[in-house]
Amino acid sequence: AVLGGIVLALAAILFFKYSIEQGLIPPVVRFIIGVTIGVAAFGLSEWLYSRYETTANALAGGGAVVLYSAFWAAKALYNLIGLELAFGLMGLTTAACCVLAVRRGSKVIAILGLVGGFATPLALAGKSDNPIGLFGYLLLLDVGFLFVALRRRWPVVAMLSLVGTVLMQIGWMSSRMQPESLWLGLGVLAIFAAVFAVMSARAQQAQGQGEDRRIWMLTQASAILVPHAFAVGLAGSSRFGAHLYPLAILVGI
Repeated sequence: AVLGGIVLALAAILFFKYSIEQGLIPPVVRFIIGVTIGVAAFGLSEWLYSRYETTANALAGGGAVVLYSAFWAAKALYNLIGLELAFGLMGLTTAACCVLAVRRGSKVIAILGLVGGFATPLALAGKSDNPIGLFGYLLLLDVGFLFVALRRRWPVVAMLSLVGTVLMQIGWMSSRMQPESLWLGLGVLAIFAAVFAVMSARAQQAQGQGEDRRIWMLTQASAILVPHAFAVGLAGSSRFGAHLYPLAILVGI
């Protein structure tokens, strides 16, 4: 059942990627197909849940990835919808995925939705650079799944969210960030570090002692230390060597 959910998620991402490369069908039709399949997966998941719980949860997680792919492609690749509408639709997808994960107590939904959410912009990345859209989407994703991790006491979900965020930051900063967007990059590092640090601190207060608390502490420490690692790398780069005062501000924070 879980492998089936993963296959559904991969099929959606590869469908958009292949249809773009081959020009098989118009973008509007691709978008409609993606949304229809994603919504149908959620609906079928509810119908199956009382009899086949694991299958239903995997289907819901895969459906979330299908919707992420459709909405991301509609904005980033096809420009069919505006940024505000794209954020709203992705926010609804995140909310639906989080509500189902909390209500059913399903870590499968949370992990499939989270991993698929991070994989979507990575797999469908085009040549254009839109860091505000990218990191705004990731912030929305992180906040939603950090809430799930806190509510259901699943620190592994928070740790996976942090790992995905750091990988995306590395990818953008190493390939897309220019000297003129240094302040934006440093702001991104500070905001995400603050979000993870605050949520991890709340989780530690709520969960007392034990293995889960140690994982939350590791997540918090990693979130705070990662920007220092970025600062060292940026300070050693010839492209950003003349801009040490923003790095000093980041380290100070």
